[in-house]
Amino acid sequence: MKVHHLNCGTMRPPVIDAMVCHVLLVESGSGLVLVDAGFGSLDCENPARFGHIRRHLIRPVFDPAETALRQVERLGFERSDVRHIIVTHFDADHIGGIADFPDAQIHVTTAEAVGAMRPRQRAPGGGVAAAAQSEISSERVASDGCNDVRADRLRMRLRDEADRGVIDGRTARDLDEELAYTEDMQRSYCASGMSNWREERLDRQFAQIEDRLRYVEGRSDRW
Repeated sequence: MKVHHLNCGTMRPPVIDAMVCHVLLVESGSGLVLVDAGFGSLDCENPARFGHIRRHLIRPVFDPAETALRQVERLGFERSDVRHIIVTHFDADHIGGIADFPDAQIHVTTAEAVGAMRPRQRAPGGGVAAAAQSEISSERVASDGCNDVRADRLRMRLRDEADRGVIDGRTARDLDEELAYTEDMQRSYCASGMSNWREERLDRQFAQIEDRLRYVEGRSDRW
C-alpha cells in the first residue's frame, strides 16, 4: 500500500498566507482510494458556483492542475482507477472533486449524508447526489446546536423582505450565500461533534447575518 499526500486546492484567506485542501490518495490492492476530493474541475471552470461569500472568505485559487483528477493522471493512473472516495464531511473544499470520478463508490457517515440531504443544503460537484447512494438509517444528530431553526427563520424573513422589495436582489443573494455557508458549517460541526466553542462560533455567525439583515431593513444602525 502506498499513500500520496495531495494539495487539491490552494486557498489564500485574508489573514493567512495560504491553506490547502489536503487529500489522501491510497494505492490499494482493489484500486485507488481518495480520502476527500478537494476542489474539482467544475469548480475551476465556473468559480461562481462556489458562491460570492465563500470566495471572498477563503479566496480559492481554483487551479485545474491541483484537482485530484489531474494529479491522479500525472501519477500515471486514469480516473476509472479511483474506485472509492471516503468523504470526511461535506464542506465544498472536500467534495468538489467527486464529480470528476463518476465510477467511484462514495463512503460517508450517516450523519453527514442525512445533513447533506436536508432541504437547502448545498454541495457543489455532485456530492449530495453521490452520497445518496449510501445507506441512510434513521439516525439523527442530537447535539444542542444541531436542532436549530435559526437558518430557516432567517431565510423566510430574507425571502419576505426580498419579495416586498425591501432588499435588492444582489444583497439578498449575498445574504443567502452567507446563510448557506453558516448552514454548511453547522452541518459539519453536528457530524463531527458539537462543542461549546463551536456553538459560540455558530451564534456569532447567525448574529452577524441577522445584524446585516436588520441593517438593510433599516431597523438597526449596526452592521
